[in-house]
Amino acid sequence: MPDAGALHVATGPYAAERLREGLGLGPEVRVLVNHDVAHCGPLPPLRSVAEWAAVRDAFLAELVGPREARPLLGEPDEVVANAAALQRAERVTLWAAADLHEQLLLVWLAELLAVLGVDPARLHVVHAERRRPDASARVLWSVAFLDPEELRAQSAPRPLTDDERATLHAAWEALTAEEPGPLIAWLGRAGGAAPDSVEGRLARALGALLRRYPDAASGLSVWDAHALDAVARYGPSGRNVVPHTIIPLETFASPVGDPDLVGLPYALHRLRRLASPALRAPLVELRGDPFDLRAVDVRLTAMGEDVLAGRASHAVVNGVDDWVAGVHLRSDVGRVWMHRDGRLVPALSAL
Repeated sequence: MPDAGALHVATGPYAAERLREGLGLGPEVRVLVNHDVAHCGPLPPLRSVAEWAAVRDAFLAELVGPREARPLLGEPDEVVANAAALQRAERVTLWAAADLHEQLLLVWLAELLAVLGVDPARLHVVHAERRRPDASARVLWSVAFLDPEELRAQSAPRPLTDDERATLHAAWEALTAEEPGPLIAWLGRAGGAAPDSVEGRLARALGALLRRYPDAASGLSVWDAHALDAVARYGPSGRNVVPHTIIPLETFASPVGDPDLVGLPYALHRLRRLASPALRAPLVELRGDPFDLRAVDVRLTAMGEDVLAGRASHAVVNGVDDWVAGVHLRSDVGRVWMHRDGRLVPALSAL
């Protein structure tokens, strides 16, 4: 059973509750929560806590809407709002499974501790894994999916080596770069790493970000493609469309699943973007409350049908204005990269 005497960090309130329950942590043990979804939206360089929080707060308000938006620095248990606790802690233990969100949290937390002047040797990691006999070969995508017995069976927290810390910093520099080249280069260097190493785990997860770039034929990112497909198959009720948008990639029970997992708010956010009146030709039409999947209907427009059928490109008709980690894709200034034949290519001529 891992030592419960450290300050613990978990991705999301539910994972934090599972940690407390599974490890029997008393109220005297701090469990900080990452309320952000940094694998979605802009990923700026981390120069200061205030600057970081301002950028992320703006995106989170767009994600969940003005009624639900809560500033990160206003959350009592939020990681980024507890600089003093992180600086005082003798050890900071991060629990991270294999998905993109939790692997990116490891990279970000190492960078945050450096900005706060915390001795990097204090950062310890539990690379959470499945421990059930009937699922020993299956990938664990999130700590939140572990039951108490599995949590208690995890390996003890361990510190990172100097080489591993250098790997995290290099990954952060690549993730926050303004063009995709540095991330592609980092993934190329990390591609031969052992699957269970820090570098190997990161490479598998961060590589999924490349699918967020628009496809050269349809002009759709992976999540926009899933959203349109869900509208066509399960619309018009948002109750059906939004959950089915994320189900195709929610394969945490599979040994070969996709690490790019997102939640319902992000799926609904992508649908709102596809319905934006600012687009020359919206791909979907929303009726009802666009921030409530229970109160919104979603229908394909003629443009949406054309894109799904391969007769039109969303990017060519509507342009691109989106974020993939630190890269701001903008067709109005010629900064777009697209998937073509398994690689990213500049799309200046296409747009």
